[in-house]
Amino acid sequence: MEPSAGADVEDSPPHDVALPLTGEALPLAGDQLTLVLSLALPLLLALLFLLSRRRGARGAKVLLLGPSHSGKTAIFLQLHTGRASPTVTSMQPASAAVALKPPGAASAAKSVQLVDAPGSGRLRGQLMAALPAASALVCVIDGTCLASHAREAAQLLYDVLTHEAIERAPPPLLVAVNKSELPGAASPAAARKQLEAEVSRVRLARTTMQDTSERARQLRGIAAGDAGAPFSFEQLDSPVEFVACSAVKSELDALIQFIFRHAR
Repeated sequence: MEPSAGADVEDSPPHDVALPLTGEALPLAGDQLTLVLSLALPLLLALLFLLSRRRGARGAKVLLLGPSHSGKTAIFLQLHTGRASPTVTSMQPASAAVALKPPGAASAAKSVQLVDAPGSGRLRGQLMAALPAASALVCVIDGTCLASHAREAAQLLYDVLTHEAIERAPPPLLVAVNKSELPGAASPAAARKQLEAEVSRVRLARTTMQDTSERARQLRGIAAGDAGAPFSFEQLDSPVEFVACSAVKSELDALIQFIFRHAR
């Protein structure tokens, strides 16, 4: 018998509908999986690159810089090999792992990566490339040629201390007045006074040459303040020290103590 219209149909079997379980992910089709991987992989590689740059950005790396013939390479060799060998002007950076410990220090020696950067202006790009990794800076000048070396070192330091990476996180700076064993060598106090005067001249000249867009940016560190006012290293946001040293006589205790304190 045909069921009448409007009658309940109780005997009709229900239709089974397969529903995914709650929390269960549907499988991706091949093209969808390819798309996800193509988007995620570059992001993952970029993240790993940034993390590696951050880890190595400021390790225990100490950068020796300064005018040519100031004795940077002699200091580098003295700290690396324990002897002052005859040197020539460096044409490319030299790097070595060095274990340093100040005389009489109770703590263990500290391992640092020492980098000797060329002093020639033609090779300035090699120095700039090494700056982001430096945890401490050592500027070496010849104490027997104070006038000329302070003038050259002032231009070098202005370039270094206005570098974006250095402005963002300025490392400690040591000015090592080398060749202190020679008659007439300048004292650290005299070197500081002369170098501050030369930096004042460089800052004034560089600020005068800046265009409108450069003046608009916020100046920090060595470039900050009134360009016509005298410069002082006390204006910097990081520790600055001046010491006398001699690579030939192996009188480097003050330099080693500075590195030991500040290299991280």
